Amino acid sequence: ALVYYIQTLKLATDQKLYEDQAFTLNNIGVIFYRLDNPKEALSYYEKAIEIKKREGIKEGLELNLLNAAYCKNDLGDFETAKNTARELITVCENTGNCNNSIIADAHFQLAYGYELTNNQDLAIKEFTLCLDYLKGLRNLHIYSSTLYHLAKLHLDKDNNLALEYLEQAESTATEFKVKRVLRDIYELYSEYYY
Repeated sequence: ALVYYIQTLKLATDQKLYEDQAFTLNNIGVIFYRLDNPKEALSYYEKAIEIKKREGIKEGLELNLLNAAYCKNDLGDFETAKNTARELITVCENTGNCNNSIIADAHFQLAYGYELTNNQDLAIKEFTLCLDYLKGLRNLHIYSSTLYHLAKLHLDKDNNLALEYLEQAESTATEFKVKRVLRDIYELYSEYYY
């Protein structure tokens, strides 16, 4: 698939088909991200964002920004990840082009950045907003992960609420076999009970 996308990118670039060029750059980024190479993926997402901004292409910009925020958080660049998530939320508010899943994901990325930069109150606020946008959606990985993070953040503040979030996270993650989140949940249970 990568060879095909590189050929498509060359054609789109040669013919100055900017929308196709940005779309292809994003797809190449997705391949690198799935190959566990967020640094390389980010370079393609950022090129797609640059083209879309320069050419005034609004369609798909939200996905490019979301993908870039994921990469930046994965790379430990939490400040720029938060800035990218904020920009994504602004784009969603200004265009109305974003569905609730994308908006929830943007709040998740922002909350995650806050959590990892020790801004617990803003992390709780953003994870709660994420949860609100996820209601009624089938994005159960982010749903169970959001509940897990809320439990973790409340562990020192309100044990009962933390346990409630943890139980909901476990139930969802178990039902839909979200193994990585389940592992994190069981580790947090051990902190809670010991």
